[in-house]
Amino acid sequence: MKRTKILIAFLAVLAFAANMHGQSVYDFSAAAPTGQTLYFKICDSAQVSVVNPRTNNSDSNYVAGNLVIPETVSYCGTTYTVTGLSTHNFMMGTFYNCKTLTSVYVPNSVKTMGDYVFGYCPSLVSVHLPDSITSIPSMAFEGCTSLPSITIGRCVRNIFSDAFLHCYAISELHLLASVAPTVGYRALWNIPDTARVYIPCGSTSSYAAVPEWNNHFSAFIEVPTYVLEVSADDETHGSAEIVSHPTCDNPQAVLLATANEGYRFEGWGITPGYQNIVTDNPLTVTVSDDMTVVAYFAADSAGMREYQSYFGQETTVWNAVGTYYDCPWENYVIRIAGDTVVDQQHYKKAEYSSVYWQGGYEEQRVPEYDLLLREERTTGRLWGRYADVDEDYLIADMSLNIGDTFYMRNGYGTIAHIVQDTATVDSRRVIVLSDNTYYGEPLRFVEGIGCTDMGYLRNGFSLGGPLVCCHKDGERVYHNPLPSFPDDDCIIRAVGIDEVPADAVRVYSRGGDIVVEGADGEPVQVFDITGRSVRNEALHTGVYIVKVGDRPARKVVVMKQ
Repeated sequence: MKRTKILIAFLAVLAFAANMHGQSVYDFSAAAPTGQTLYFKICDSAQVSVVNPRTNNSDSNYVAGNLVIPETVSYCGTTYTVTGLSTHNFMMGTFYNCKTLTSVYVPNSVKTMGDYVFGYCPSLVSVHLPDSITSIPSMAFEGCTSLPSITIGRCVRNIFSDAFLHCYAISELHLLASVAPTVGYRALWNIPDTARVYIPCGSTSSYAAVPEWNNHFSAFIEVPTYVLEVSADDETHGSAEIVSHPTCDNPQAVLLATANEGYRFEGWGITPGYQNIVTDNPLTVTVSDDMTVVAYFAADSAGMREYQSYFGQETTVWNAVGTYYDCPWENYVIRIAGDTVVDQQHYKKAEYSSVYWQGGYEEQRVPEYDLLLREERTTGRLWGRYADVDEDYLIADMSLNIGDTFYMRNGYGTIAHIVQDTATVDSRRVIVLSDNTYYGEPLRFVEGIGCTDMGYLRNGFSLGGPLVCCHKDGERVYHNPLPSFPDDDCIIRAVGIDEVPADAVRVYSRGGDIVVEGADGEPVQVFDITGRSVRNEALHTGVYIVKVGDRPARKVVVMKQ
């Protein structure tokens, strides 16, 4: 009978092992905010735990680098709250043996952690545990030999056996609980007895009453346990720091904001308790609860150079002479046609048009499409966007220096242009970048003028058509000095867009189609550049000839986005 019971128990163990071998330890995977793949086990209809996907504890190094665990995760249309870091089998803690894991942020949604949760992560140097954690499980940080400090939340009541075994590098413990947590067997072994132990004000007697605390460490340091977070609204504008921390005897902290060159300090935003911006600097605050303080900065126009505006007071016109592939010459024109506000940003409305000629024949083109342009005077940046697209592209940047990189789209991808040189010509800063392969001249940004690649200025793509001249308020303010562009190439008669009759047929491209307006039933024919008739559907990027009735043929450039 006894032999039969032993046999049944042995078969049950084999069946369990076989079931575990064939059954996945997780239900689904998803990316963490920091990019790593995490694995989740569904607990119920609303909660999941993060689990180790491996079944062999010698092969569990599946997460590396700096990790942020999400509070929620979605799967098959359901959003789950991440509430646990679970252990399965023996020693298979969530991040057990992740040898190259360096830091972990655990969100407030996590309530429980399993044994060995961070066991034997020798590269781990930073862990954020939320106040929602009430205990530190057995072997939680065993073998984390690089961990320099640990903060244990104010709600932790128990630290179980071997929790910090072999944590030789810990030199600071920050304990936020006023009542000393109980300590299990060997939980604090190998932490140097010289480690500084910070505890809440007035709690020394509680910690001294627990032998595992009192006998292991030589002294306790009482400090306020409120969290004081200080930061700048934008680190490129300035910095903020705590000059003097609060103590148990003095709850006041001293904060200092320092503006970067070209910016000025505006004030502090403090939560909770302050409704208005506080302008004192340095600032003394009394910390009686968790507090967040943000230093705000603004551009200092008095101390920062402003580049010349790209726009005239009344009118602005850019002209270029160029070709597309083997197509005839054109005179491209962009002119400013008004102001508008989009997404709380001020833009100039611009119209693009061209004069096209071949064999002495010239055609006046109506605007092909509308653009929006905006500038930032403190950096000399010029942005553009299509009127119907919610995305800006950077056209020029006068803040670049030698060696900096500017990325330009070219219709097939992105080209990285390196700043080769900078100069000042006629009181304008000029930035010279690497060659533009379309017309063999260096790409340049000219202060107050823009980008010398007219193709990029007008549509965000480098497709040739170098800028030749610019007029502001009826006066020519720039002419391309390169030998390729003699003075008589600055043709401005295409500026007269308003001379086109209001009832004229309008031909322009939209996406992969050519749009014809005002034809009033007249036949429309479309030809490619070789003269072959094509259907006006899903056209490829290129140049097309449009014939409307007996009217003169018109050329249209189609650029698919």
